[in-house]
Amino acid sequence: MKFNGTVVPDHVPEFAGDKGIRRAGTAYCIAYMRSLLRRANEEVG
Repeated sequence: MKFNGTVVPDHVPEFAGDKGIRRAGTAYCIAYMRSLLRRANEEVG
């Protein structure tokens, strides 16, 4: 069964120069989670 739900970043990394809502860290976190989900979905078919 493929995952079809919501994922929320919890611990967003802080990069040098990234201030406020940590845009670079948030983008990195979301891209990483998407790649993990893509790989997990590939494994289940």
